[in-house]
Amino acid sequence: MAPTLHSTSLSRLRYSVFGLGNSVYASNFCKAARDLDARLLALGAQRVCERGENDDDNYRPELYAKWKDALWMVHS
Repeated sequence: MAPTLHSTSLSRLRYSVFGLGNSVYASNFCKAARDLDARLLALGAQRVCERGENDDDNYRPELYAKWKDALWMVHS
């Protein structure tokens, strides 16, 4: 039997998420990253920087660079 998870189960976890999706899939664009982010928040984890997203069909390297820099600022 799986353990019961509560809104504070992951309160000691600090995390960040960056998703790479493809806008061709519209409603599923970066869905895994969005779902993971929402679930971690719901379980009380602490997001250390905003979720980043990029599109495989229209990749913009500056989006990842901006997210990465924000993440490193948290750890410096």
